[in-house]
Formats: sequence, C-alpha cells, structure tokens
Amino acid sequence: MARYARFMSVRCPLPPLSSPLPSSSLFPLLVSLFLFSQEPSREEVLRKVDAKKVEQAIRKGVDHIYWRVDNDALKSFAYEGRTQRYDDLALLALVHAGADPADKRFKKVLDSCLTGPLETTYTVALQAMALQKLDAAKHQGRIAQCAQFLVETQAKSGAWTYGEKIPLDEFKTKPPKKGTKVLDRVTLRKKGLGTALIGDNSNSQVAAMGLRAAHEASIEIPFETIKAAKEYWEKSQEEDGGWGYTTGAKSGYGSMTAGGLASLAIWDFFAGVMPRKDARLASARAWIAKEWDLAKNPKFTMNPKDDHRYYWLYALERAGTLFGTERFGTHEWYPEGAKVILDEQKTNGSWNNYAADTCFAILFLRRASDDFRPPVATVDK
Repeated sequence: MARYARFMSVRCPLPPLSSPLPSSSLFPLLVSLFLFSQEPSREEVLRKVDAKKVEQAIRKGVDHIYWRVDNDALKSFAYEGRTQRYDDLALLALVHAGADPADKRFKKVLDSCLTGPLETTYTVALQAMALQKLDAAKHQGRIAQCAQFLVETQAKSGAWTYGEKIPLDEFKTKPPKKGTKVLDRVTLRKKGLGTALIGDNSNSQVAAMGLRAAHEASIEIPFETIKAAKEYWEKSQEEDGGWGYTTGAKSGYGSMTAGGLASLAIWDFFAGVMPRKDARLASARAWIAKEWDLAKNPKFTMNPKDDHRYYWLYALERAGTLFGTERFGTHEWYPEGAKVILDEQKTNGSWNNYAADTCFAILFLRRASDDFRPPVATVDK
C-alpha cells in the first residue's frame, strides 16, 4: 500500500471525460461494482494453483530462454521498417522469473539491451519495465531516456505507433541517499521532436506500461502526455466495450480489449481516478466476460495463421491485475489461465517453441504487472 500511496501522491488531476461514455457503459459499471463485492481474495485464488508446478514451469522457461541465448536464437528482426528485438522482452521475463543477474547469460541479455538503440516503442517500453524492476536506482538514467523517447514519440492523436529515431538526452542521476531508497525526481519536458500523427492500440498499451514503470523510477511524466493518452483510450473504445487495433474498428478483440482496459487503468491512476469506478473499464470487463475464451484470442481475425493467444493471455494478466479483479464474469482468470499455460508447456521448456510466447507465459504465471502487492513468488527465494 505504501507504493500505491506514492504512486497516487504525484497524480495529475485531469478535467472531466472529454468524450461521451458509450450508451451501454453505466449498467456494466453497476454490475462490476457488485461483482467486486462478491469476488474472492487474491490469496484465495492463488491457493487454487499449484505453486510448485508454477515454479517448475518458470524455471524450465528460463532454461529455454538461456538455451536461446547460448545458441544465438534471440536474433533481432525487421518489422515495419525498424529493427525489433526479443532481448528486452526476454530481460523482462528473466527479471520477473527471479533469474540470477550474475549469470553470464543474464548479463549478455542485459548488455544487449543497454547498448542497443532506443528507436522502437516496444523495445523501449519493455526495457523501461525490466530495468525498473531490476534496479531502478542503478538504471534511472537509462529509464529516463526510455521515458523521454515515449513522451516525444507520442502521436498527435495521443496514441503511439512503432516509433522513430530521435535524439535523446543524457540524464545524470544520483544514487539514493544513504539509508534510503528514495530517488531524486527527474522531470521530463516535451520538446516536440516526434512527427507521428496517429498510432495503434498495440504500441499504445505497451507505451502505457513503459511510462508507468518510469514513473515508479521517479521520472515525472508531462501532464500533456497523460491527458492526451487518457483521452485517446476513452475516444477509441468501441460501442461494444472493447478495443480493436485502431480507432474505428467497429468491434473489439481479446488482446486489444484487455490491453485497453489495463492502459486506461494506468492513465486513471495518473489522473487520480479509481479504475473500479470508471464506467469504461467496467464495460471492457463485461466484454471480456462475455467473449471469454482461453483457447484463442477472442474475435481476433487479422492473421488466420497466428492469433497471438499468449499475447492475449499476458494482456489478460495486466487487465486483471491493474483493474484489481480476480474475475471476469464467473471466470477466475489466474487459475484458468495458469492451467492452460502449465498444460501447454513443451518438454524443452518453451511455449510453442517461440521466444515471445515463452516470455508471455512466464509473465502471466508470475502475475508480473505489479499491483502494489507482494509478488506471487520468486524463483531464487
């Protein structure tokens, strides 16, 4: 609760909602508030999952990531004209898994992240999240650069796209005073270096997570960034309560709706709004309950060969954690999701023989989207 209080103590009060609520939002809000009074505690839910099996699965997942490191199988790839990396997602998974930072393979992944360019939204946001969890004091300067990148590349619409190359400042930060963990605050000022006009909900949800991590590392995010992002998510929600890949998608699908719920919850925190009382989030919660399906990414039709199901599962973890709920409708997302993930792990420790899915599975099992309560467990403790 102390961390929650610190997060809320520097919130930026925003004006009332700038766009009307979907006509169907108020009833789901009342239902959602009732469900909160009926749902089990986090501890009750965790007792339904075999903690030993979770730890074993995470250890095997870490071993698979390290196999990829040893065999140079975390290679970068080109997408949308930019170089994308797996290293930053792998680092985030390793940190939350409790992997030993002294391990040479851990160091190799970390060094790759710290020496690599900051030029894509996913890479930058994931790196900020990983470094904040790993050691915010030691890496505060780099986290500040990540935050500066995200602030500058926010599109005029309030969303984010894949990013662009911009010059970044060198931030000289000081370690915490002896006997404390309090970091000096770094204040960012938007310079207007970015050129993007519009963005998408995939990049926008990871940008929200990255800026939230930066905030936790005592990086002050500009008011205009928060306001524009919050208004974007409000305006881009579809009438059915979900979110699609872009504004005007007509209807939502699983990973974007869960990601939208988690993102707007983050901007609500910044604005001093309790997510549980946000009618938009209640509507998104109702969408997830209605379309619940862990065998596929609900209502996703963009790619018939890959529905990004593990991306959906990780988005579901973020939505449940940041909204502060253990249930969507009658479904307890963690026990149900953990069973699917545990059952599907391959003998080589991976999920789907795919680096990204392996990382998403670890992050789900660990309930990695820190909700200001103790983590589920740690591998090395």
